[in-house]
Amino acid sequence: MLDSISSLIESKIVDHNLSIIDSKIIDRSYVSLAPDKPKLFLYSFIAFILVFFLSFVVFLYKTILIGFPISKNTLLSQNLKYLGIIEKDIEEMDNISKNTKNSLRNVISFMKDSKVTSLISSYSKNYSFALSKLLSFSQRKVLLIDTTKSSDISLLHMIDKSIKKTAIKKLDYFDYLYLGKKVEDCFEILYSKTFMEIINHLKEKYDNIIFYTNLDINKSEAKAFFKFSNKVIISYKNETYEDLKRIEIKNFENVGFLDYEKK
Repeated sequence: MLDSISSLIESKIVDHNLSIIDSKIIDRSYVSLAPDKPKLFLYSFIAFILVFFLSFVVFLYKTILIGFPISKNTLLSQNLKYLGIIEKDIEEMDNISKNTKNSLRNVISFMKDSKVTSLISSYSKNYSFALSKLLSFSQRKVLLIDTTKSSDISLLHMIDKSIKKTAIKKLDYFDYLYLGKKVEDCFEILYSKTFMEIINHLKEKYDNIIFYTNLDINKSEAKAFFKFSNKVIISYKNETYEDLKRIEIKNFENVGFLDYEKK
């Protein structure tokens, strides 16, 4: 009797303990005293590497497809004549920056032994007036020939002898002459024998003859200026070395480069 009662009590105690164990939370959550730091630096570094790699691939693709762009560093690395930066709004000598004036002086130093110099400037404003005026301060007789405007009294009229009076205008510091038509409309004349005879005649009268054109160097008409000029100054912006190859420049010693102020 006692054994059965004892067994019954024991089984009750076991059942009670099991029910307590079943209802008890075994895995308690604790707040970490030293939580793991987010790996922001690592992920940022990986993102930077990916962006850099993609940018490099795009640059390499453009370089292979288009060619290496002309820049100050690439010009100097190739021992080419980098002459400085020209302001895009320059037209007169007044109120120009010191850097631009130094660039014009570099141009004058580069072209000092050149009888005929062409300024190919498709991106910047016409800086030929400021250059001619500054050049005249050296007591040199300068003739500026503008190929961007039409006129009834011009170099072309001197070629066909349709005028008797001179087409050359006397300005305060230098002489000025219109070509007469845009280069695209008189391209063949620039290769004519009569044109070269007139230029040779003008060489005897002037220390420096400056041609100004706003042609893009990618245009075939730009090649004409390399034929009759002793030196050429190119204002560049988006051009590449492939563009220069298309012009077939034979002697880069006679070519100077001006950067275009990008604003």
